[in-house]
Amino acid sequence: MEQKTPFEERLKDQLTRAQIDPAFTSRLRAELSQRERELSSPRGAFSFRWSYALVPLLLAAILVFAVGPTKVLAQLQTWLGFVPGAGLVESTSDLRVLAQPVSQTRDGVTVRIKNAVITSDKSRFDIELLNIPYESHFSQNPGQPVCNQQPYLLLPDGTKLLAENNFAPIPKEINEASYVIPCLSMRTLGKAPENWQLPVKFVAAPADLPVYAYNLPEPGITIRQSASDPSTLTDFGKADPGVFPVKDMLDILLAVEKPDSWLIGYGILAEHLDDYLWDEALLAVTDANGQEIATNWYFAESEEFFQAVQEAANKLASYPDPYYSMYHFFELPKGDYAFPLTITQKVLHTRYLDLPPNEELFRFDAGSNPQPGDVIEINQTVKLGDYEAKILNAYVDDKFGQSWRFNIDGGEDVYDLKLSLLDYEAFLGLGRTTPLQAPYQINSGVAFSDLPTGILRVGLLQGPRIALGTYIARGTWQP
Repeated sequence: MEQKTPFEERLKDQLTRAQIDPAFTSRLRAELSQRERELSSPRGAFSFRWSYALVPLLLAAILVFAVGPTKVLAQLQTWLGFVPGAGLVESTSDLRVLAQPVSQTRDGVTVRIKNAVITSDKSRFDIELLNIPYESHFSQNPGQPVCNQQPYLLLPDGTKLLAENNFAPIPKEINEASYVIPCLSMRTLGKAPENWQLPVKFVAAPADLPVYAYNLPEPGITIRQSASDPSTLTDFGKADPGVFPVKDMLDILLAVEKPDSWLIGYGILAEHLDDYLWDEALLAVTDANGQEIATNWYFAESEEFFQAVQEAANKLASYPDPYYSMYHFFELPKGDYAFPLTITQKVLHTRYLDLPPNEELFRFDAGSNPQPGDVIEINQTVKLGDYEAKILNAYVDDKFGQSWRFNIDGGEDVYDLKLSLLDYEAFLGLGRTTPLQAPYQINSGVAFSDLPTGILRVGLLQGPRIALGTYIARGTWQP
């Protein structure tokens, strides 16, 4: 795991996470659904090109109607178990691990491959980067080229295996390779050692490798769509008087049993452009007698378990319409509990507005020579569809390059607002997380190599996120 610089620790809570435009996702979903309806009609012309894409969907539908959801899940549980370092695996017979840790130091910077697990369908490496010079970070070198190349595995025959979450599987007859890092992520080219090649060798996994049992619970929640509003979630529990409404929308997706605990992964059901935000500290687990149970958010297998939860959710792809608004997980120490357990999570229900990003919201005079710390009062209300937000002020910040930042009052409705300068290209978007409680105080900003001056036009970087309500999401589980 790469050690963070002081700058990166500050940056972690400020960076705007890249996201797929929710409006595009919604339009694509609607278009595909329409195409499927057209193809299923005897009056429409049949296209073999689309028939290939629909075969998996049709097979899944036939399977569901023939044997029912419960048996579908049983047939989908094909993994052998959960292996620390590898996640869910179908077999341990061809499982391989790193023969020994590998380390390389150049110009004081160390790259260390601590361990690796090779399965039949993926390859996972645990990498640690140490002593990277702070001066090499892209924020310290505005306007200079930044590393944007990903590590890859170079096999003896010259084949390159690229990585996303994991590398592609390594052929079982190959037991050595080179782990290549063209350059260090987020570092300015030429400011830190580049072109790393670390030789790695793989051996059969030890016979005593732990394999934990797992369970894919049947989805306990269904979403019934309303004909008048296809995005309405209607299968909810009743509200408790005097507190936030309770909604039965939390699904347990994966449970792994360790000797002394369970690892529980869950998701919140959502639809259309909806999303749900939550704070880890607001999770509560109680047994059937009302006893509250302490949980752990961080445990040794966190990374691979999170990926396993995503894989488990993909196994439920035959359940149409809803999707899970992110995934979360926790470790539950074993104890003398009365099952079933009730899991509740306070969530903020939000939705993105599909507004054009290239239209001017407001403008302000930045002057000819703005300096860090300068504040320009704006106090202007902007319209965001049927909603409003008030731009309080703009100020210059030099913590993350030369930045224009904006303090915004979102009121009771606007949870987040990402702004940009329409006539200038920024190299970094900045935003501060707003507490999950109204009125929403937003900080948005953009960083530049050279700070723009004069009359500046401001628009949306992406559609604003609107707060639709705070709820208690609820689900139940028992082993």
